[in-house]
Amino acid sequence: MDIINSDTLKVNIFREVMTLSEDKLRKVYDYIEVLTSKREVDAKEYVMPDDLIQSVAEYTLKVEESDGPMYSTTEVKDYVDKKMGWK
Repeated sequence: MDIINSDTLKVNIFREVMTLSEDKLRKVYDYIEVLTSKREVDAKEYVMPDDLIQSVAEYTLKVEESDGPMYSTTEVKDYVDKKMGWK
């Protein structure tokens, strides 16, 4: 891998961005928004509302009773990351 300085990297990124269609440019913007907002969220503590926890628990029990599919936290996180384009 070639090592390039930050000015060269900025110019290369700018050139690539200038060739994007409006649709692709919006996708890049959305992706950058997700990355920057994720950093902000990581710095904050999130507390799940009690009614949401209760709903998830009730749903999980129903799925378990009906022998429905069960997924681990890691599987769900990976699925969400993939759907959001984070991985």
